[in-house]
Amino acid sequence: MILSGHTIRELQIISPFKERTKEFGMTHGLGPAGYDVRVEFDAIGCLSVMNISSNGFLLCSTIEQFHMPDDVMGIVHDKSSWARKGLTVQNTVIEPGWCGYLT
Repeated sequence: MILSGHTIRELQIISPFKERTKEFGMTHGLGPAGYDVRVEFDAIGCLSVMNISSNGFLLCSTIEQFHMPDDVMGIVHDKSSWARKGLTVQNTVIEPGWCGYLT
């Protein structure tokens, strides 16, 4: 079963929690059936240009922390507007009962 945005809000899974918001031309926050997370850019020191060598990678962390209930699993997918700019993620699952920041 996929949780609705209303249920995600009620379960208080994510903090800090944001309703659907648009900043720097990108949306993030609660959606109809999911939540678009944000990357902690302050940790890497910039918002505009990052040079990553061929076959390189950059490990980032989400601003949001997750507190998964014991009966809920999360699935992480790319955000298509970021993927079109060349940023993709290693898709993963968020295990039931897990608490922490996604990296």
